[in-house]
Amino acid sequence: MRFTLSKDLALQRQGTATKIDYEDDFNTNLKYLIIGCSENKVSVKEIFHIWNGYFFPSKSKPTTVGLAPVMKNTGNHGSMS
Repeated sequence: MRFTLSKDLALQRQGTATKIDYEDDFNTNLKYLIIGCSENKVSVKEIFHIWNGYFFPSKSKPTTVGLAPVMKNTGNHGSMS
């Protein structure tokens, strides 16, 4: 998420403009997801539910969780509904 809001033009281990350590961000997020799955955390299950609905729309029924809209894969990248 930080990359999309940063002044860095390419996703690299460390941002050229910002010096953000994106590799550490990735590892932190991955660890959160792995631990969350192993501990059966609802918040992590919801993350997977949302993304499964986006990437595999025919396999699951996406829903809106909280205030976050669920993205539908309409073939038009970047569109949200």
